[in-house]
Amino acid sequence: MKADQLRLIYAGHIEPDPRWRSKVHAHPDDEIVAVTQGRLFATVEERREEAQTGDVLLWHKGIVHQEISAEEEPVEFYYARFSGELDVSELPARMQDTTGRIRLMLRWLYEEARSLSPNKAALCASYLRALVAEYERARFPAESRLVSKVRRFVCKNLARDLQLKDLAECAGMSAYHFARMYRTAAGMPPMQDVRRLRVRHAQELIETTDLPLKVVAAESGLGDAHNLSRVFKKCLGTPPGSLRG
Repeated sequence: MKADQLRLIYAGHIEPDPRWRSKVHAHPDDEIVAVTQGRLFATVEERREEAQTGDVLLWHKGIVHQEISAEEEPVEFYYARFSGELDVSELPARMQDTTGRIRLMLRWLYEEARSLSPNKAALCASYLRALVAEYERARFPAESRLVSKVRRFVCKNLARDLQLKDLAECAGMSAYHFARMYRTAAGMPPMQDVRRLRVRHAQELIETTDLPLKVVAAESGLGDAHNLSRVFKKCLGTPPGSLRG
């Protein structure tokens, strides 16, 4: 891959709108789309797919597709179109952004592309290279299928009161066997990983939205604003409000 020859064509952001839909179209370049909120329905060459929060799609150049927001859960996503001497044909057309890095880098890329910074071009190029490199890592997943499956389930159900038995049921195992297998694969107990995912989601909401902390807490499954503050101080060493300056 010649990452240094990647060129950003456009970086964009679609805000939640239950009536939003794209035309049926294809791009002369490649595009990465990261869903940050809600649900997105996509028709790809007469095949219908659904993407939810945390899902990332790669539209190869020339692929005919249409994107439609779910009415009951309006979609929000960031995207970047790019060109260059990069063979993306071997990269997966879809992946789960379990670390949140792709969503974060796409947001940075979008914001920088619209800035007045004198270093805008260089920063955008750096973000784009990092973004594509992060996506390319999907070919060599470090996590086991068990961890990926459970984390995907957790990310879709963060607002629920998740218990160990719910995760074990998702994995199709007994709670005892699941807990041992998960700790070996993930390097931490399953419920500790759930808390980590909750904190990361809450941090993302605080940094990217104006939602009240009590709403952030509820949507992240962290209870109320008081518990959110307690967990943040314990896990991040800082109160949640400090992330908003």
